[in-house]
Amino acid sequence: MSRADKVKETLPVQFLTTQDESGCACYFVVRATPSALTKLRAAKGKQLDIAEHAEILASGYGHTPTSDVRKEFKRKYGLVLPE
Repeated sequence: MSRADKVKETLPVQFLTTQDESGCACYFVVRATPSALTKLRAAKGKQLDIAEHAEILASGYGHTPTSDVRKEFKRKYGLVLPE
């Protein structure tokens, strides 16, 4: 594993909810720097390409991830996602 990959793995994993262009609820589980997370949160209500600011680890439609996604993130990252 390269040094860059090791550094990347130390970045926080966060759960975010938003809406797509048509207004449908969607969620993202991302890994990003604290400054990128601040940008993402500040963009509420504005159109923003999340992939330009964060590594998307999972995404889907609705307010909460599926049971399988929640189990995977608990196992892999120790992260408890909303039900």
